[in-house]
Amino acid sequence: MTSTLPPIVQAVSGAIGSASANALVYPLDLITSRIQLEKSPRRQNPIHILRDIVDHHGLSALYTGLSPDTIATLLSNFFYYYFYSFFRSLVLRKQGSSGKKVKPALSIVQELALGLIAGAASRAISTPLNIVTLRMQNARDEDQSDTSSDESSDVSSDAEDNGSASSLSGVVKDIYEREGLVGFWRGFKTTLLLCLNPSLTLAVYQLCMRVILLPQTRRLRSAGKTAIINPSPGQAFIGGAVASSIASTILYPLILAKIRVQASSTLSDNFLDVLREAYSGKFNERRHHGYGAPLASDDTPSFSDVVKEKVPVEEVYEAQEKAVHEGKGRALHARKARPTGLAAVYQGLEMQILKGFFGQGVTFLVKRRIEQLVVDAYVRRYLRR
Repeated sequence: MTSTLPPIVQAVSGAIGSASANALVYPLDLITSRIQLEKSPRRQNPIHILRDIVDHHGLSALYTGLSPDTIATLLSNFFYYYFYSFFRSLVLRKQGSSGKKVKPALSIVQELALGLIAGAASRAISTPLNIVTLRMQNARDEDQSDTSSDESSDVSSDAEDNGSASSLSGVVKDIYEREGLVGFWRGFKTTLLLCLNPSLTLAVYQLCMRVILLPQTRRLRSAGKTAIINPSPGQAFIGGAVASSIASTILYPLILAKIRVQASSTLSDNFLDVLREAYSGKFNERRHHGYGAPLASDDTPSFSDVVKEKVPVEEVYEAQEKAVHEGKGRALHARKARPTGLAAVYQGLEMQILKGFFGQGVTFLVKRRIEQLVVDAYVRRYLRR
Protein backbone atom coordinates (compact mmCIF):
# COMPACT_ATOMS: atom_id res chain seq x y z
CA MET A 1 0.00 0.00 0.00
CA THR A 2 1.11 3.57 -0.55
CA SER A 3 3.14 5.12 2.23
CA THR A 4 1.54 7.77 4.45
CA LEU A 5 4.81 9.67 4.86
CA PRO A 6 5.11 13.28 3.57
CA PRO A 7 5.48 13.72 -0.22
CA ILE A 8 9.10 14.92 0.02
CA VAL A 9 10.13 11.74 1.89
CA GLN A 10 8.38 9.53 -0.67
CA ALA A 11 9.94 11.53 -3.51
CA VAL A 12 13.49 11.16 -2.15
CA SER A 13 13.09 7.48 -1.28
CA GLY A 14 11.46 6.72 -4.63
CA ALA A 15 14.19 8.54 -6.56
CA ILE A 16 17.00 6.77 -4.69
CA GLY A 17 15.27 3.43 -5.09
CA SER A 18 14.81 3.94 -8.82
CA ALA A 19 18.39 5.09 -9.35
CA SER A 20 19.70 2.05 -7.42
CA ALA A 21 17.56 -0.31 -9.50
CA ASN A 22 18.57 1.48 -12.69
CA ALA A 23 22.27 0.98 -12.01
CA LEU A 24 21.68 -2.67 -11.14
CA VAL A 25 19.68 -3.62 -14.26
CA TYR A 26 21.27 -1.15 -16.70
CA PRO A 27 22.98 -3.83 -18.83
CA LEU A 28 19.55 -5.47 -19.21
CA ASP A 29 18.14 -2.11 -20.30
CA LEU A 30 20.91 -1.73 -22.88
CA ILE A 31 20.33 -5.22 -24.28
CA THR A 32 16.55 -4.67 -24.34
CA SER A 33 16.85 -1.47 -26.38
CA ARG A 34 19.18 -3.25 -28.83
CA ILE A 35 16.63 -6.04 -29.31
CA GLN A 36 13.81 -3.54 -29.79
CA LEU A 37 15.80 -1.75 -32.50
CA GLU A 38 17.42 -4.81 -34.11
CA LYS A 39 16.17 -5.49 -37.64
CA SER A 40 17.82 -8.88 -38.16
CA PRO A 41 16.10 -11.77 -36.33
CA ARG A 42 19.41 -13.61 -36.12
CA ARG A 43 20.89 -10.80 -34.00
CA GLN A 44 18.04 -10.57 -31.46
CA ASN A 45 19.48 -13.18 -29.13
CA PRO A 46 20.38 -11.51 -25.78
CA ILE A 47 23.48 -13.66 -25.34
CA HIS A 48 24.66 -12.78 -28.86
CA ILE A 49 24.13 -9.07 -28.20
CA LEU A 50 25.92 -9.24 -24.84
CA ARG A 51 28.88 -11.08 -26.35
CA ASP A 52 29.02 -8.69 -29.30
CA ILE A 53 29.10 -5.62 -27.04
CA VAL A 54 31.79 -7.04 -24.75
CA ASP A 55 33.95 -8.38 -27.62
CA HIS A 56 33.94 -5.10 -29.57
CA HIS A 57 33.88 -2.51 -26.78
CA GLY A 58 34.70 -4.20 -23.47
CA LEU A 59 32.68 -4.61 -20.25
CA SER A 60 32.47 -0.83 -19.72
CA ALA A 61 30.29 -0.58 -22.83
CA LEU A 62 27.49 -2.31 -20.91
CA TYR A 63 27.14 0.96 -19.00
CA THR A 64 27.25 3.34 -21.95
CA GLY A 65 24.91 6.24 -21.20
CA LEU A 66 24.52 5.35 -17.50
CA SER A 67 25.25 8.90 -16.25
CA PRO A 68 22.50 10.76 -18.16
CA ASP A 69 20.10 7.86 -17.62
CA THR A 70 20.69 7.93 -13.85
CA ILE A 71 20.08 11.69 -13.76
CA ALA A 72 16.91 11.22 -15.81
CA THR A 73 15.78 8.43 -13.48
CA LEU A 74 16.41 10.53 -10.37
CA LEU A 75 14.55 13.56 -11.76
CA SER A 76 11.69 11.59 -13.26
CA ASN A 77 11.00 9.47 -10.20
CA PHE A 78 11.52 12.29 -7.70
CA PHE A 79 8.89 14.43 -9.37
CA TYR A 80 6.66 11.45 -10.09
CA TYR A 81 6.50 10.24 -6.47
CA TYR A 82 6.27 13.80 -5.15
CA PHE A 83 3.38 14.80 -7.42
CA TYR A 84 1.63 11.45 -6.97
CA SER A 85 1.82 11.39 -3.17
CA PHE A 86 0.95 15.11 -2.93
CA PHE A 87 -2.16 14.85 -5.11
CA ARG A 88 -3.12 11.57 -3.48
CA SER A 89 -2.99 13.09 0.01
CA LEU A 90 -5.16 15.99 -1.18
CA VAL A 91 -7.81 13.66 -2.58
CA LEU A 92 -7.81 11.46 0.54
CA ARG A 93 -8.04 14.53 2.76
CA LYS A 94 -10.99 15.77 0.76
CA GLN A 95 -12.71 12.39 0.98
CA GLY A 96 -11.97 12.19 4.71
CA SER A 97 -13.56 15.60 5.35
CA SER A 98 -16.79 14.55 3.66
CA GLY A 99 -18.17 13.20 6.94
CA LYS A 100 -18.07 9.52 5.99
CA LYS A 101 -17.21 7.05 8.77
CA VAL A 102 -15.53 4.67 6.36
CA LYS A 103 -11.78 5.11 6.01
CA PRO A 104 -11.12 6.97 2.72
CA ALA A 105 -9.58 4.92 -0.11
CA LEU A 106 -8.96 5.59 -3.78
CA SER A 107 -10.50 3.57 -6.58
CA ILE A 108 -8.40 2.10 -9.39
CA VAL A 109 -9.63 4.84 -11.74
CA GLN A 110 -8.52 7.53 -9.30
CA GLU A 111 -5.13 5.83 -8.83
CA LEU A 112 -4.64 5.72 -12.62
CA ALA A 113 -5.68 9.37 -13.05
CA LEU A 114 -3.31 10.58 -10.35
CA GLY A 115 -0.49 8.49 -11.79
CA LEU A 116 -1.16 9.84 -15.28
CA ILE A 117 -0.95 13.46 -14.11
CA ALA A 118 2.18 12.83 -12.07
CA GLY A 119 3.77 10.85 -14.91
CA ALA A 120 3.12 13.58 -17.49
CA ALA A 121 4.75 16.22 -15.30
CA SER A 122 7.81 14.07 -14.52
CA ARG A 123 8.32 12.81 -18.10
CA ALA A 124 8.29 16.36 -19.47
CA ILE A 125 11.41 16.97 -17.36
CA SER A 126 13.23 13.68 -18.00
CA THR A 127 12.46 13.00 -21.70
CA PRO A 128 15.49 14.92 -23.11
CA LEU A 129 17.89 12.88 -20.98
CA ASN A 130 16.10 9.66 -21.92
CA ILE A 131 16.54 10.42 -25.62
CA VAL A 132 20.24 11.26 -25.16
CA THR A 133 20.73 7.99 -23.26
CA LEU A 134 19.00 5.94 -25.94
CA ARG A 135 21.07 7.51 -28.74
CA MET A 136 24.28 6.85 -26.77
CA GLN A 137 23.29 3.23 -26.12
CA ASN A 138 22.88 2.53 -29.82
CA ALA A 139 25.57 4.81 -31.25
CA ARG A 140 28.38 2.25 -30.87
CA ASP A 141 26.31 -0.54 -32.39
CA GLU A 142 25.49 1.56 -35.46
CA ASP A 143 29.09 2.73 -35.71
CA GLN A 144 30.35 -0.85 -35.65
CA SER A 145 28.04 -1.93 -38.49
CA ASP A 146 28.87 1.18 -40.49
CA THR A 147 32.63 0.82 -40.23
CA SER A 148 32.56 -2.88 -41.06
CA SER A 149 30.99 -2.12 -44.43
CA ASP A 150 33.47 0.64 -45.35
CA GLU A 151 36.81 0.17 -47.08
CA SER A 152 39.90 0.01 -44.93
CA SER A 153 41.11 3.43 -46.08
CA ASP A 154 38.07 5.08 -44.51
CA VAL A 155 37.97 3.15 -41.24
CA SER A 156 40.31 5.35 -39.26
CA SER A 157 38.56 8.60 -40.12
CA ASP A 158 35.14 7.06 -39.46
CA ALA A 159 36.27 5.75 -36.10
CA GLU A 160 37.33 9.23 -35.03
CA ASP A 161 33.98 10.69 -36.03
CA ASN A 162 32.05 7.86 -34.40
CA GLY A 163 33.98 8.16 -31.17
CA SER A 164 32.93 11.77 -30.70
CA ALA A 165 29.42 11.08 -31.95
CA SER A 166 28.83 8.45 -29.25
CA SER A 167 29.88 10.76 -26.40
CA LEU A 168 27.39 12.77 -24.35
CA SER A 169 28.31 16.11 -25.90
CA GLY A 170 28.46 14.58 -29.38
CA VAL A 171 24.97 13.10 -29.10
CA VAL A 172 23.51 16.34 -27.72
CA LYS A 173 25.12 18.35 -30.52
CA ASP A 174 23.92 15.90 -33.17
CA ILE A 175 20.30 16.02 -31.93
CA TYR A 176 20.30 19.82 -31.79
CA GLU A 177 21.85 20.24 -35.24
CA ARG A 178 19.48 17.77 -36.91
CA GLU A 179 16.21 18.43 -35.12
CA GLY A 180 16.59 21.58 -33.01
CA LEU A 181 15.24 21.86 -29.46
CA VAL A 182 12.09 19.91 -30.34
CA GLY A 183 14.31 16.91 -31.04
CA PHE A 184 14.90 16.51 -27.30
CA TRP A 185 11.18 15.89 -26.83
CA ARG A 186 10.82 13.63 -29.85
CA GLY A 187 8.09 11.05 -29.38
CA PHE A 188 6.65 12.92 -26.40
CA LYS A 189 3.07 12.24 -27.57
CA THR A 190 3.77 8.53 -27.22
CA THR A 191 5.54 9.22 -23.92
CA LEU A 192 2.39 10.90 -22.61
CA LEU A 193 0.42 7.74 -23.36
CA LEU A 194 3.13 5.74 -21.62
CA CYS A 195 2.56 7.80 -18.48
CA LEU A 196 -0.06 5.12 -17.94
CA ASN A 197 2.83 2.70 -17.34
CA PRO A 198 3.97 3.98 -13.91
CA SER A 199 0.38 4.73 -12.89
CA LEU A 200 -0.79 1.27 -13.99
CA THR A 201 2.22 -0.26 -12.22
CA LEU A 202 1.39 1.60 -9.03
CA ALA A 203 -2.31 0.71 -9.28
CA VAL A 204 -1.50 -3.01 -9.75
CA TYR A 205 1.03 -2.69 -6.92
CA GLN A 206 -1.76 -1.41 -4.65
CA LEU A 207 -3.87 -4.45 -5.56
CA CYS A 208 -0.93 -6.82 -4.94
CA MET A 209 -0.31 -5.28 -1.53
CA ARG A 210 -3.97 -5.63 -0.58
CA VAL A 211 -3.84 -9.31 -1.49
CA ILE A 212 -0.47 -9.93 0.22
CA LEU A 213 -1.47 -8.08 3.39
CA LEU A 214 -5.04 -9.40 3.49
CA PRO A 215 -4.34 -12.06 6.20
CA GLN A 216 -2.76 -9.45 8.50
CA THR A 217 -5.58 -7.01 7.84
CA ARG A 218 -8.23 -9.61 8.70
CA ARG A 219 -6.47 -10.51 11.96
CA LEU A 220 -6.40 -6.86 13.03
CA ARG A 221 -10.05 -6.34 12.11
CA SER A 222 -11.10 -9.44 14.00
CA ALA A 223 -9.28 -8.06 17.04
CA GLY A 224 -11.10 -4.75 16.66
CA LYS A 225 -7.96 -2.83 15.63
CA THR A 226 -7.65 -0.36 12.74
CA ALA A 227 -3.88 0.09 12.56
CA ILE A 228 -2.35 0.77 9.13
CA ILE A 229 -0.21 -2.11 7.89
CA ASN A 230 2.81 -1.20 5.81
CA PRO A 231 4.50 -3.84 3.62
CA SER A 232 7.95 -5.13 4.44
CA PRO A 233 10.79 -4.55 1.93
CA GLY A 234 10.46 -8.17 0.75
CA GLN A 235 6.72 -7.83 0.21
CA ALA A 236 7.32 -4.55 -1.61
CA PHE A 237 9.81 -6.28 -3.92
CA ILE A 238 7.32 -9.02 -4.88
CA GLY A 239 4.50 -6.53 -5.37
CA GLY A 240 6.60 -4.18 -7.47
CA ALA A 241 8.02 -6.96 -9.63
CA VAL A 242 4.62 -8.50 -10.39
CA ALA A 243 3.02 -5.10 -11.01
CA SER A 244 5.76 -4.06 -13.44
CA SER A 245 5.49 -7.33 -15.38
CA ILE A 246 1.73 -6.94 -15.83
CA ALA A 247 1.92 -3.25 -16.78
CA SER A 248 4.76 -3.82 -19.26
CA THR A 249 2.88 -6.62 -21.00
CA ILE A 250 -0.25 -4.50 -21.41
CA LEU A 251 1.54 -1.38 -22.69
CA TYR A 252 4.48 -2.99 -24.51
CA PRO A 253 3.51 -1.93 -28.08
CA LEU A 254 3.64 1.72 -26.94
CA ILE A 255 7.01 1.09 -25.26
CA LEU A 256 8.40 -0.38 -28.50
CA ALA A 257 7.05 2.53 -30.58
CA LYS A 258 8.54 5.12 -28.20
CA ILE A 259 11.98 3.49 -28.24
CA ARG A 260 12.07 3.36 -32.06
CA VAL A 261 10.84 6.93 -32.50
CA GLN A 262 13.31 8.38 -29.99
CA ALA A 263 16.25 6.35 -31.28
CA SER A 264 15.89 7.65 -34.84
CA SER A 265 15.51 11.07 -36.43
CA THR A 266 14.01 9.59 -39.62
CA LEU A 267 11.10 7.49 -38.38
CA SER A 268 7.60 9.00 -38.27
CA ASP A 269 6.76 10.71 -34.98
CA ASN A 270 3.32 9.09 -35.10
CA PHE A 271 3.36 5.96 -32.94
CA LEU A 272 0.52 4.42 -34.97
CA ASP A 273 2.68 4.61 -38.12
CA VAL A 274 5.57 2.98 -36.27
CA LEU A 275 3.34 0.18 -34.98
CA ARG A 276 1.87 -0.41 -38.45
CA GLU A 277 5.39 -0.60 -39.86
CA ALA A 278 6.39 -3.08 -37.16
CA TYR A 279 3.26 -5.19 -37.63
CA SER A 280 3.80 -5.49 -41.38
CA GLY A 281 7.50 -6.27 -40.98
CA LYS A 282 8.60 -3.17 -42.91
CA PHE A 283 10.78 -1.97 -40.05
CA ASN A 284 13.00 -4.99 -40.65
CA GLU A 285 13.41 -4.09 -44.31
CA ARG A 286 15.31 -0.91 -43.51
CA ARG A 287 18.58 -2.81 -43.21
CA HIS A 288 18.20 -4.40 -46.65
CA HIS A 289 18.95 -2.51 -49.83
CA GLY A 290 18.86 -4.00 -53.31
CA TYR A 291 19.50 -7.70 -52.86
CA GLY A 292 20.03 -7.29 -49.12
CA ALA A 293 23.79 -7.92 -49.21
CA PRO A 294 26.91 -6.51 -50.85
CA LEU A 295 27.43 -7.70 -54.42
CA ALA A 296 30.95 -8.69 -53.62
CA SER A 297 33.01 -9.36 -50.55
CA ASP A 298 36.51 -8.04 -49.96
CA ASP A 299 38.12 -11.07 -51.61
CA THR A 300 35.83 -11.10 -54.69
CA PRO A 301 37.70 -10.13 -57.90
CA SER A 302 36.74 -6.73 -59.31
CA PHE A 303 37.28 -5.01 -62.67
CA SER A 304 40.14 -3.02 -61.17
CA ASP A 305 41.99 -6.35 -60.95
CA VAL A 306 41.50 -6.76 -64.72
CA VAL A 307 43.13 -3.39 -65.32
CA LYS A 308 46.01 -4.43 -63.09
CA GLU A 309 46.22 -7.65 -65.17
CA LYS A 310 45.71 -9.80 -62.08
CA VAL A 311 42.77 -11.89 -63.33
CA PRO A 312 41.02 -12.41 -66.69
CA VAL A 313 37.74 -10.58 -67.33
CA GLU A 314 35.75 -13.85 -67.59
CA GLU A 315 36.67 -14.72 -64.01
CA VAL A 316 35.44 -11.33 -62.78
CA TYR A 317 32.08 -11.77 -64.55
CA GLU A 318 31.69 -15.22 -63.04
CA ALA A 319 32.60 -14.06 -59.52
CA GLN A 320 30.28 -11.03 -59.67
CA GLU A 321 27.35 -13.13 -60.92
CA LYS A 322 27.91 -15.64 -58.11
CA ALA A 323 27.95 -12.82 -55.55
CA VAL A 324 24.65 -11.45 -56.89
CA HIS A 325 22.95 -14.83 -56.60
CA GLU A 326 24.30 -15.32 -53.09
CA GLY A 327 23.01 -11.86 -52.17
CA LYS A 328 19.55 -12.73 -53.50
CA GLY A 329 19.53 -15.93 -51.46
CA ARG A 330 20.53 -14.17 -48.26
CA ALA A 331 17.90 -11.46 -48.82
CA LEU A 332 15.19 -14.07 -49.44
CA HIS A 333 16.18 -15.98 -46.31
CA ALA A 334 16.18 -12.77 -44.25
CA ARG A 335 12.78 -11.77 -45.64
CA LYS A 336 11.27 -15.12 -44.63
CA ALA A 337 12.82 -14.88 -41.16
CA ARG A 338 11.56 -11.36 -40.40
CA PRO A 339 8.93 -11.28 -37.65
CA THR A 340 5.53 -9.86 -38.58
CA GLY A 341 2.21 -9.42 -36.82
CA LEU A 342 2.04 -9.54 -33.03
CA ALA A 343 5.45 -11.23 -32.85
CA ALA A 344 6.99 -8.07 -34.36
CA VAL A 345 4.93 -5.68 -32.21
CA TYR A 346 6.03 -7.57 -29.06
CA GLN A 347 9.68 -7.93 -30.15
CA GLY A 348 11.83 -7.91 -27.01
CA LEU A 349 8.94 -8.34 -24.53
CA GLU A 350 10.74 -11.08 -22.57
CA MET A 351 13.74 -8.85 -21.81
CA GLN A 352 11.46 -5.91 -21.00
CA ILE A 353 9.60 -8.03 -18.43
CA LEU A 354 12.87 -9.35 -16.98
CA LYS A 355 14.26 -5.84 -16.71
CA GLY A 356 11.05 -4.50 -15.16
CA PHE A 357 10.71 -7.43 -12.76
CA PHE A 358 14.05 -6.78 -11.10
CA GLY A 359 14.05 -3.02 -11.67
CA GLN A 360 10.67 -2.22 -10.12
CA GLY A 361 11.17 -4.88 -7.46
CA VAL A 362 14.40 -3.28 -6.31
CA THR A 363 12.85 0.21 -6.60
CA PHE A 364 10.00 -0.60 -4.21
CA LEU A 365 12.32 -2.60 -1.93
CA VAL A 366 14.82 0.26 -1.52
CA LYS A 367 12.03 2.85 -1.30
CA ARG A 368 10.31 0.92 1.46
CA ARG A 369 13.60 0.35 3.31
CA ILE A 370 14.45 4.07 3.26
CA GLU A 371 10.97 4.94 4.51
CA GLN A 372 11.41 2.45 7.34
CA LEU A 373 14.71 4.09 8.29
CA VAL A 374 13.04 7.52 8.31
CA VAL A 375 10.22 6.25 10.54
CA ASP A 376 12.67 4.52 12.90
CA ALA A 377 14.79 7.67 13.17
CA TYR A 378 11.68 9.74 13.94
CA VAL A 379 10.50 7.28 16.60
CA ARG A 380 13.91 7.21 18.31
CA ARG A 381 14.03 10.99 18.32
CA TYR A 382 10.49 11.21 19.70
CA LEU A 383 11.21 8.72 22.51
CA ARG A 384 14.27 10.71 23.65
CA ARG A 385 12.12 13.73 24.40
